[in-house]
Amino acid sequence: MLRTTLATCPTPTVPDDQVALYAVDSAGAARTVTRHQLAEQVDRAAAVMRRLGVQAGDQVALHLPVIPEAAVALLACTRIGAVPTTLDTWPTPRPHPHPHPHPGDELARRRRRHVRLVVTADGGCHQGAPQDWLATVDQAFDRAGAATPTAPPILVVQYGSRPTQRRADHHRWWHRALAGAAIGTDLTGPTGGELAAGLRLGLHSTDVYWCAASLEWLVRHPTAVSGPLAVGAAQVLCEDGDWWARTGRLWETVHDRGVSVLHAGPDALRDVLSRSGTDGRQGQDALDLRRVAVIGGADESELWYWQRERSSATTATPWELRVGSSPWAGP
Repeated sequence: MLRTTLATCPTPTVPDDQVALYAVDSAGAARTVTRHQLAEQVDRAAAVMRRLGVQAGDQVALHLPVIPEAAVALLACTRIGAVPTTLDTWPTPRPHPHPHPHPGDELARRRRRHVRLVVTADGGCHQGAPQDWLATVDQAFDRAGAATPTAPPILVVQYGSRPTQRRADHHRWWHRALAGAAIGTDLTGPTGGELAAGLRLGLHSTDVYWCAASLEWLVRHPTAVSGPLAVGAAQVLCEDGDWWARTGRLWETVHDRGVSVLHAGPDALRDVLSRSGTDGRQGQDALDLRRVAVIGGADESELWYWQRERSSATTATPWELRVGSSPWAGP
């Protein structure tokens, strides 16, 4: 059924000035990125990656908050066939000191050996606290030592407000690199897999989608970013997405940004559903949300979600629990 839908459904035509991203920072302030701006940034980022030697199959490590530049880098990797990955650089608490290396540390070192390029930021929040993202990247490759004879180039997004130490031999400002990149002409439309992801979520070009997850989760499921864009939907990015969702601010963002389709963890969704229709709001101001889906669980091959249908602009039927295939599976 889905293959038939993909074959008969043309790529949506969406105005270039329509909002593609609502980027919410740790203070709750938002900025918008249009579809034209996003497409241009992705094109420039892909050109920069090629110029730095990234080829199809090479690994590009993304280590930065969930901000528009993270989405641009992820989409640029898809454009040139590179493999996005993350760096396990945050310290893991150990109950007792041990003289032998931790297996996870060795695995992380082996992964870093194959990284061709790193995209990071000079600031931002992680787990609710400000972090020096660039310093953690430098420390990670310094610890690799002889295992990484040539450290990869590092593109640094200027996002933090505090001064940061940059090394001219490895660090390049993201905005300067993109400003000097030529816009190519190899623009391609969405793939069948990207359209499938958007269709499985039931998204339309008028929807606002939010996947309240960490960048690590988005890198493992890149169609959570490209799928909504493929069908013309706008989406919300929160700087510290998964932490934000766990601190009770998810409801505020859903309401303020007019989110209609939400993908988040079970606890966050439970909070949203408990407030829906019971907080004293009236009419459409109560919630634009019509579908919520659960991230994670014992079996991600099945996607549990709640859905409601509006019978009028001011009346909504109760939420109904349903089950369906995961939108991140192949078409």
